Amino acid sequence: MSRNKKSSVFKFLVKIIVIVLLVFILFMFSSVYFSNLIFPVVTGYSTEALGDMDRVNLVLLGFDRNEARDKGNTLFRPDVILVASIDMRRAQVSMVSIPRDSYVKIHGRDTYDKINHSYMYGYYGAAENEDPDLSGIKTTLLTVQDFLGGVPLHGYLAVDMDGAAEIIDAVGGVYLDVPEDIRSNYGRGSVQITKGYQLLNGKQILQYSRNRADYLGGERGRTFRQQEVLIALFKKMASIEGLPKMPHLINAVKANIKTDLTMPRLSALGILGLRIDRQEIISRVFGGEGKLSSTSGQNIYYLVVDQENRIKIIEEVFGITVGRQSIPELPGPIVEEPEFVPEIEVEPEPETLPEPDPVEEPIHEPEGEIEPENGLEPEPLPDPDPEPDLGEENVPDNEINEENNDS
Repeated sequence: MSRNKKSSVFKFLVKIIVIVLLVFILFMFSSVYFSNLIFPVVTGYSTEALGDMDRVNLVLLGFDRNEARDKGNTLFRPDVILVASIDMRRAQVSMVSIPRDSYVKIHGRDTYDKINHSYMYGYYGAAENEDPDLSGIKTTLLTVQDFLGGVPLHGYLAVDMDGAAEIIDAVGGVYLDVPEDIRSNYGRGSVQITKGYQLLNGKQILQYSRNRADYLGGERGRTFRQQEVLIALFKKMASIEGLPKMPHLINAVKANIKTDLTMPRLSALGILGLRIDRQEIISRVFGGEGKLSSTSGQNIYYLVVDQENRIKIIEEVFGITVGRQSIPELPGPIVEEPEFVPEIEVEPEPETLPEPDPVEEPIHEPEGEIEPENGLEPEPLPDPDPEPDLGEENVPDNEINEENNDS
């Protein structure tokens, strides 16, 4: 290749890099501008400025709301609670998920409940002139902060299911390697997504990331898949392939994302995003023991977080040493007693008598000549004596007299 051609290629690459930077920054500024016009800022869980921090911790809340559920429900909960911790010096990202069923103390109350119920407590506990939704988000963030042992949180982004699907579709879908066929009805229904590496649209991404079938790892597996989807989306947004989709993405973000991040913060994060090695993103999920407990007359599932695991993750990700949290013992589940069935006296079956021994029937030999013994002919029987010839002389007197009388 000639020197002039090399120079032309170099200039072309420089132009591409500059365009990527400008589009990315424009996207960040536009999305923040519109979101800040629509949504007020939540304060109270952090007072530090982004520029003063070596680490920034952002909370992503994914609500279980969609158009179909909107028709019959008025309150929704964050099924996804994820903290993205960004090391500003090393340009490294760690994602930590708190399972929605984690049994924790609700901020500002003496109540222990699922961590995703914290939004409900804040929503219904809003002050007279306070926005219930913002009160719910604020209570959720403060409950998350308490669970993490006081780790500072610097902002949040909230999205519902339909919004997440729309954002995925805005970038043209994302590529994922699906390990197993994804089936409906907790893995017992029809196949929704076949196994293998493929491009998935927004609806398919929701089916993939929200499935809790046991063969996919249950609730814990679902949490890991949610992180996998976010990493795939981040890769797509930062790729050359994603650049033409930016106008669609900006519209989808400003229509579906709620955030309290200011323009300077998002601008700094946008520039930082170009430096992040997407292969080095660290994923963590808090673990524990699942338990059924009787609550309001029914059995409810909770995850009792393992405290040693919690302490270890917080130290590894946030660089902070925290202590154990005292969690009250959950009451046991309701055990349904079997229905009372009255005993019915059953008459004993009659004793079985032994069958009599079979009686041998006599053998009837056919009538006929008797076989002689030893092969000898039997001796002939003598003829019977002939009747004697009685003459008149020998006739008894009475018979003679009768003859004479007849005559």
